[in-house]
Amino acid sequence: MFRIIVILIVRGINNVWKRGKYAELNRNCLCYGSILLALIYYNCVIRAAINSARRVLSEPVAELEDLRFEPDTSVVEYFLDPDEPTKPRLPDAYIIGVRKCGTLAVADFLGVHPDIVLVDKELHYFDNLFSNGIDWYKSNMPAAADYQVVVERCPSYFTNAAVPEKIFKTNPDAKIILGVRDPIQRSISEYAQMEKEANGKFFKPYREFAFIQGNMGRLNENWTALQDGLYAKHLQPWLRYFPRRQLFIFKAEDLVAEPAKVLKRLQVFLQIRFYVSAAHFKANGTGAFPCIVDPADTERECLNGTLRATSVQHPRIEWGIIHNLKIFFRQHVNDFHNITGIRFGWI
Repeated sequence: MFRIIVILIVRGINNVWKRGKYAELNRNCLCYGSILLALIYYNCVIRAAINSARRVLSEPVAELEDLRFEPDTSVVEYFLDPDEPTKPRLPDAYIIGVRKCGTLAVADFLGVHPDIVLVDKELHYFDNLFSNGIDWYKSNMPAAADYQVVVERCPSYFTNAAVPEKIFKTNPDAKIILGVRDPIQRSISEYAQMEKEANGKFFKPYREFAFIQGNMGRLNENWTALQDGLYAKHLQPWLRYFPRRQLFIFKAEDLVAEPAKVLKRLQVFLQIRFYVSAAHFKANGTGAFPCIVDPADTERECLNGTLRATSVQHPRIEWGIIHNLKIFFRQHVNDFHNITGIRFGWI
């Protein structure tokens, strides 16, 4: 099309010029013809640039992401270098909670990664034992190579407003990992755990914990099982010290349904190579966290310590109680969404 227009314009100008008439018209034709040619040329250039940009932008992100994070088993030996010097180090990352939201499971999953070194117990340094001093804290740290990431897990940290400042002063670059869950189901799970720990002794029903004097007119908002589910409230002190980019939030529901996707994002967040993949997970019953397996094991047997008992049997909760809890938690969940930018779909 462009070539046809150019030919017609050139022929028209040439014919007028040959006739030798209307010199002014000749000059005008040449001028306007040149302008038209320039406009057509630039229109073609711009259209080509737009089409090129559209092709680039239309490439699926998922494909590019898969290329970036495809596991490379040829580099596993790099992680396991026995000559790499190690020394005790303070944590680089903290799994801070929430209780009954998969903190132990996610620690198990991270522990498979050769680049991760876990602190082997809940030290409670920043909430209960801070007076012991930093030297005591360091003495309880595992040895790690420079390229490894030391991770401490203590799910009681999240709800203690004094902890964020203490961790920040110890390591302002620390990465914070937070697991959350439908706050109603989380409270029921915590109650079920309390009932189990009663070892068969009489235990008050859920209703008597959740409501003042056991009636459904007024919630006992000070009950720990409800307080721990006020995620927006408890997150505020952390955001005063740590920017959002240093905070990783995962849903316990996603860790059950799609553990590989959660771990993929978490490995990116911790800036370690993609190693833990779908091949490491084996389903462990409806509603329970999966266990870890050796990808090379054709029998796919769960590794020791990663086969958790299926969820503690939850008591049956009346619809009226659930309804009141939804009313109570709805605004808190909305606030949490507004702070984090994540849609949770719970209530």
